[in-house]
Amino acid sequence: MCGRLGCALVHDHVGTPSEFVLAFRFPNAPRHDLGLYEFLYTVVILVPAVVILDRRSRPPGTSVAVLALLYAPVRFLLDFLRQTDLSGADVRYHGLTVAQYGSIVLAGIGISLIIRIRRRGSPVLTGRAEGTTDHSSRLRQRVTQVHHRAQGKRPSDRRSLTLAARA
Repeated sequence: MCGRLGCALVHDHVGTPSEFVLAFRFPNAPRHDLGLYEFLYTVVILVPAVVILDRRSRPPGTSVAVLALLYAPVRFLLDFLRQTDLSGADVRYHGLTVAQYGSIVLAGIGISLIIRIRRRGSPVLTGRAEGTTDHSSRLRQRVTQVHHRAQGKRPSDRRSLTLAARA
């Protein structure tokens, strides 16, 4: 966030000429200020996403996957607004900047992480998968175990213990 604020303050990422309300008046013409746009996106979308993701425990990799999938498309699209008519313009390969290729890779990483998390049967993304339990279920199981031991009962297998805990 601080990096994009710095880019916005020094107008480091000059865009194409524009009459957009947030365009910055450069000496030759008003232009998109891509550092400002990314900073605003970070403050309005990415920071709240992190706050929401941190509200409860999530499977490892969830935050990285979500942030990658939120950031990559925006960065990819914003790079189409980068200036091409001034010196120092980003080099383009087959019409895309290096950052756009990086955004494609980042989106791929985010998608692969989401797929990996879902395959593990994450209760966050797929609902409770068979064989997984949340914290309260494990606590109920433990309380049931202690209760059975106190009464001298001993379930013959885990399945009956689990069924007893759900009852």
